[in-house]
Amino acid sequence: MTQLTRDLLAVLLFLAAACLAQLLWHRPTGLRRADRSFSRLLRRSLFALLFYITAGVVLAYARHPRISDAYAGALDPGSFYGSSPCGQRVALISDSQQALDLRLQLIANAKRSVLLSTYDIRDDESGTDLAAFLLEAADRGVRVSLLTDGFNAIEHTEYSPVFRALAAHENITHIVYSPLDLFRPWQLMGRMHEKYLLVDDEYLLTGGRNSHNAFLGRYGSAQNLDLDVLVCGSGGVLAETRDYFQSITGLDCCKPHVQERSDDKCRAVWQSLREHAAVRRAADPEAFLPYDDSGTLPANAIHMVHNPNGTGAKEPQVWYALMALLGTAREQAEVHTPYLVCNRAMYEDLTRAAAGCDLRITLNSPQTSANLFGSGVYLNEKQNILRTGASILEYQGGSSSHTKALCIDDRLAVVGSFNFDMRSAYLDTELMLVVDSPALAQQLKSYMAAVNALSVPAEGPESYSMPPMRDLLLSVMRLFERPFRFLL
Repeated sequence: MTQLTRDLLAVLLFLAAACLAQLLWHRPTGLRRADRSFSRLLRRSLFALLFYITAGVVLAYARHPRISDAYAGALDPGSFYGSSPCGQRVALISDSQQALDLRLQLIANAKRSVLLSTYDIRDDESGTDLAAFLLEAADRGVRVSLLTDGFNAIEHTEYSPVFRALAAHENITHIVYSPLDLFRPWQLMGRMHEKYLLVDDEYLLTGGRNSHNAFLGRYGSAQNLDLDVLVCGSGGVLAETRDYFQSITGLDCCKPHVQERSDDKCRAVWQSLREHAAVRRAADPEAFLPYDDSGTLPANAIHMVHNPNGTGAKEPQVWYALMALLGTAREQAEVHTPYLVCNRAMYEDLTRAAAGCDLRITLNSPQTSANLFGSGVYLNEKQNILRTGASILEYQGGSSSHTKALCIDDRLAVVGSFNFDMRSAYLDTELMLVVDSPALAQQLKSYMAAVNALSVPAEGPESYSMPPMRDLLLSVMRLFERPFRFLL
């Protein structure tokens, strides 16, 4: 039984007990009076529950911590640069089909362990592809560890036969980060937002892609623009990622995924997934050969920056690190982020960054953004954003950009899960990979240039052509977004 199911049952049991108490109390005066009294009790109870949840969320997350002196003193922006190749090699993955194929190839050749951390995984076509090869790896004796966020688990994995069956395999551990708990509202909004795959401690693939059709493969009608960085080697950031994964899965807020109780159902799902993997292998055997890293690029240094673990308001460690890295730019820095949602301190940081270099930020136009809340904030805050001095471009391509990346001069390429918003800064666990590689930076700049070619300057006329319903929803959100902006 899931945590949310237990919470809902507790609420129903409370209301049933209250109803019985009302009937017994008013038995001498008839059911009509008991019914009126119960109606009042029901309304008050639901209001009290709603107030409790809202107050818990607001009080837990409304205060935005400052960066600690310890973290600020320990962070040396110069340490992210190297003077010679570090021995590990990298590749930029910008195509959604390549992103899926690479994940399947790495999992298919795993020998010891697979760690997959993803904010959102589903049992659609691409998610089933992943599940099939995770099961195949587990059948070979590979230890598979899957970490998913509890918010998306309610809709996409808790009741999915595929993921319930995976969790029942002896070599698969599926952990859910902070399942929704209505009676602990101070944990509700702090989510696990990272996306990375670590195979045999030798291959690390990380970026902004979730694990379903909108990001992987070409099953859906419209894929989001996004990026991954592949790191090949051992030790260093790969060992750090394993330690980071273990530190999160060891938190008290992490719980085992619900397992399928029926052995017959498990066997049927396992057999279906095994057949699915066999069909994929037979269709393109060469796609599942061991990965050839001859096309990868050298790197001078590779580092990971991440937010503190656990739920609750966090000091903005990733934001602080990214601003420090922008401060190292000598000429130009470019940022791609789906949206920009800032408080006063973040605006001040961006203003300082723009004063030190030619800073350009590309984000979604309100016409293309998949996040209506982010678009509503942008429309309200557009002038404040422009006053930072950064050049702002609005992407108007045929799909939404989900890319979270920075390119600093011709040296640093930074890719990961961090949006330039208050949620990523103060609420969620986030991870960004910082790579000192002129060759990778050049590839990232080319990718950004292609996106920018489909973008327009934000300083231009504010004429957005949108469907009437989307325009209406944005207008409503603009009226009410401010009190909830830090949660969006």
